[in-house]
Amino acid sequence: MVDWETPEELYSKYHYTVNPQAFAKIEYLLNLYSSVGILHKDGIISLEWIFQLYPPYTTIGIWEQFKPYILKARETMNDPDWLKPYEELYNEARKMYPNTSNMRETTIKILKETRENNS
Repeated sequence: MVDWETPEELYSKYHYTVNPQAFAKIEYLLNLYSSVGILHKDGIISLEWIFQLYPPYTTIGIWEQFKPYILKARETMNDPDWLKPYEELYNEARKMYPNTSNMRETTIKILKETRENNS
C-alpha cells in the first residue's frame, strides 16, 4: 500500500468506500502505533522495549509514509490530536535513531523508477 504519493491518491485507492479491507488495515496499523505511543507516554513500556518489538525503521517509515494522509485527515476531521501518540513515538524514534533513512522518499523514488521502466 505504498503506491500513492498524495492523500488524494491514497483516498482514491484505499478509502473505505473504495477498498474497505485495505482501509481497515491502514487504520489498524496507525492505531496500533498510536496505542503503543500511549503505553509509552503513560510509563507502561519503555522506548527500548518498544523498539525491540517494533523496529525503529518501521515506526519511522510508516509514519513518514502516512504523514501526509494523517495531516490531511486531522484537518478534515478538525482533530489536530488524531494519532498524536504515534507522532510523539515517531519523534522519539527519530531522536534515538537519527540515521534511519526517509523510507517515504525512498519508496516514492523506487515506485517512480519502476513505473518509468515499465512504460
